[in-house]
Amino acid sequence: MFKPDKQDVATILAALRCYQRDLQAGHPSVNTADIVEIATDGGEVEAMTPKQIDFLCEQINCGAGEHDLVDLLAIALPYVEDAVLSPAFKRGAVKRVAAEIRAAIEAHS
Repeated sequence: MFKPDKQDVATILAALRCYQRDLQAGHPSVNTADIVEIATDGGEVEAMTPKQIDFLCEQINCGAGEHDLVDLLAIALPYVEDAVLSPAFKRGAVKRVAAEIRAAIEAHS
């Protein structure tokens, strides 16, 4: 299995960001046959939107898989719950978010 090193990851991210930028700008280079072929895996999948590419880049940057994210949420939850008591937060908003985080953690446990 291919395990990219830092240089590989940096190059992949740069290429994704260039592709994303060209998509957003409507640059004709993204509609050439070879790029469309690669982006759609020969027509097997839809090409990603700029927003999907942004999310993918964030995932690659963070290196966090689903279980890592659940662990991070579990660590953060007590702090979010403590924020409910802070006058800086709109009443009920933090409580709702904390409940959503707790439900996500429980769904993946």
